[in-house]
Amino acid sequence: MATSGQEQQYKIESAVITADRFAGQSFDVSRLIVELNIFENIEKSFLTGSLVLVDDIGLIGGIEFKGSERLTLSVASIDKLDEPFITEKTFIMSKIEKTVKGTDTSEVHLISLVEEHYFLSSMQRISKAYTGRIEDMITNILLINLKKNVDLSYLSESAQGIRKINIPYLNPIDACNLLLQRATTKNGSPLFLYASINDDNIRLGSFDTMFLQKPFNSRQPYIYSSAVSSSAESLPVSQRNFIINAVKFNGVGDNLKMIQNGAVASIFNDIDINTGRVSFEKYTASNLVTQMEQEGILETNTQTMFDPRQIIDDQNLENFNSKTYHRISSNNTYGSFYGYHDVINKEENKLKLRVMAVRNFLYNNMINVNVPGVPFAYSKVSVGDTVQLSFLNSKGADAGTDQDEILDKAKSGKYLVYAARHTFKETTHNISLNLTKLDNNGSVINNV
Repeated sequence: MATSGQEQQYKIESAVITADRFAGQSFDVSRLIVELNIFENIEKSFLTGSLVLVDDIGLIGGIEFKGSERLTLSVASIDKLDEPFITEKTFIMSKIEKTVKGTDTSEVHLISLVEEHYFLSSMQRISKAYTGRIEDMITNILLINLKKNVDLSYLSESAQGIRKINIPYLNPIDACNLLLQRATTKNGSPLFLYASINDDNIRLGSFDTMFLQKPFNSRQPYIYSSAVSSSAESLPVSQRNFIINAVKFNGVGDNLKMIQNGAVASIFNDIDINTGRVSFEKYTASNLVTQMEQEGILETNTQTMFDPRQIIDDQNLENFNSKTYHRISSNNTYGSFYGYHDVINKEENKLKLRVMAVRNFLYNNMINVNVPGVPFAYSKVSVGDTVQLSFLNSKGADAGTDQDEILDKAKSGKYLVYAARHTFKETTHNISLNLTKLDNNGSVINNV
């Protein structure tokens, strides 16, 4: 597929190494970096990364690298040097993965990076009871223990209400992940706690709120087309930057796996050891889809999550109970407060099943694309945002075919950015994106 050209697309404005033992000294290694990778993931509340550094001044040996050094980065897109999209982001250089001897006077180091607040989290343990909404507990833990603000603009309020929850000797990030496992929105959508390359906050968002966003590139979708790519050099840069360089579809549409994981139909049994009461709730994917359609999360009759018409042994798939979840709980442990596993009503047990199903469906509809990073940098797009993609079907070769007919609507449409790998190398900024969606929401190709 096409490249995005050889023009310089980014500038590492600074890459400063410091350490507490340096007694105020610092070293700007921006000219030594030949490749920089930054990783974002909707499941991680911290960024990770790696850099390839050509050391021709004996720096790494001279500072006696110990894995405690800090690297503060600032990276800008060439056309927005006055507004860097990576601004003073600080990482711990956690270890040297590999060193290769270049010449007698140089070495090439591959160094791992992780955000400093992950390092700080690893050194703490929390043993404390929290009372409040789950999102408030998470906000409190991150602010008090890691000095991190939480961006709630991507969040729909959790459905669990006020709770009292004990955190049993976990580090702050693991404590937040434990709380996330219990949280859902009113329709059963999962919550995600993640870091963005664009700011220093930690973001707390819900799938339904994220996916209802308008794609940042709705007027100019990323396009995958060999015909367009072959003529890419003749296109303006603004259009070249929206060509998909490569795409992978791995393990998409594994209906059997979804059945085995209980995403199509499952039951939930709960035994309350205080009262001896046994509750039973059944979940079906059809009910989940209906609710998500009513709320506008999915377009009507376009879901790709499962096949509702498949018949096995003369029965619809949803008549089977392919997975059963058992839980022993102790309700009313805290009197007037609900605990971790307590339910306000029987319907809340279904939310426990729905959230697991939605996560499975998201994983089952994952694709990977490689695209130029300039539009992401310019628009400050991150994981948790949505993008528009256009794929052409076999009719695409016929120039006279109506555009609506040449579009592969099963693959095209709005996707949620699940994970991103930003690669800054030579002159280009490219991004490898893991994207997901739950319906065929394809739309007409635009502009390119």
